[in-house]
Amino acid sequence: MMKLVLLTLLVLAATEAKYKKSKKNLERKPGYIVKRQATTCGENEFRCNNGVCIQDEWTCDTERDCRDGSDEINCPTLHPSLCGDMMTARDCALMNETVTPICLSEEDGFKFCRKFCNLCTTGTSG
Repeated sequence: MMKLVLLTLLVLAATEAKYKKSKKNLERKPGYIVKRQATTCGENEFRCNNGVCIQDEWTCDTERDCRDGSDEINCPTLHPSLCGDMMTARDCALMNETVTPICLSEEDGFKFCRKFCNLCTTGTSG
């Protein structure tokens, strides 16, 4: 149940962020082709496994910009020694108010809401 709620929140956050990012990018660069099929991509582009080119800055941003998800593969996670959260404080608070609070799950709490749940290693900051 916890994973389903977490997944739902992440999908909603990603959808909203993707909309904002696309809108912002289109306003900044009118006429720029956001996604295009190519055998090779430009200097500041990432080639998805399915051949689509996207902006480099869209890789490893927790948003699936490639239909095949290849822009989110092999991305770094928050290093265990850092004290920070992968989710926003608001999302951590919401996840902590569920039937299975995220802070009671050592694995999920440490991965997504480390600072919020006070699960940081002492003497670290992120």
